[in-house]
Amino acid sequence: MAIYGNDFRPYLNKFVFIRSTEGIEDISAHDPDNINGYFAYIFWSDNGEICLRIADVGYGLEDYFETSDVGIDFTKQSIVFPLLDKLDDILYIFDSNVVADSEKYSKIVAETEMANLIDEELINARENIEIDGFREENNKDILTVIFFTKQLPIKSKAKVKSISFSKGIFKGELLQVPFGWQELKKGDHVKFKIEKISGDTVLLALL
Repeated sequence: MAIYGNDFRPYLNKFVFIRSTEGIEDISAHDPDNINGYFAYIFWSDNGEICLRIADVGYGLEDYFETSDVGIDFTKQSIVFPLLDKLDDILYIFDSNVVADSEKYSKIVAETEMANLIDEELINARENIEIDGFREENNKDILTVIFFTKQLPIKSKAKVKSISFSKGIFKGELLQVPFGWQELKKGDHVKFKIEKISGDTVLLALL
């Protein structure tokens, strides 16, 4: 049912309606017959996951939505799930006036964003859509980078957690050692850029 499939950006920083009763009893045992899902805010967490935070429970169809009073203050009780687990259950994306018209939703946005603050250099890396195809599903800060030079003509891949982007160059933390690169170790910072190799677009380590 996911509207935009695996492309996470159309959902990002938006409220959506998730049509799913899975786990709804854990959220509220009150009047479950009139609840078939929940309203949630989608955000990029500080650890790299795209997550949703429940803002309301209620009933939704493709052109009709209502909230249900379940006696839970979701501004005080923060319930968060990884978006990946619920992606196929997204029924609708609401435009920004939903936030502007709701003091509660505005508070949830402010609290969520404040709790997941990151530095400006990482913001720059996250805003770069050119590398979205190289991002991991479970953690959008983790990228697959190619390690290759004329001195060591073996293409090796490794996972790198992006930490910055400036003037066309990315920087990241090495999460695994690429094959053949014994001089590198986990935790090293490496630079990389978007490059073409044999006609393929890759993220190429600059070593």
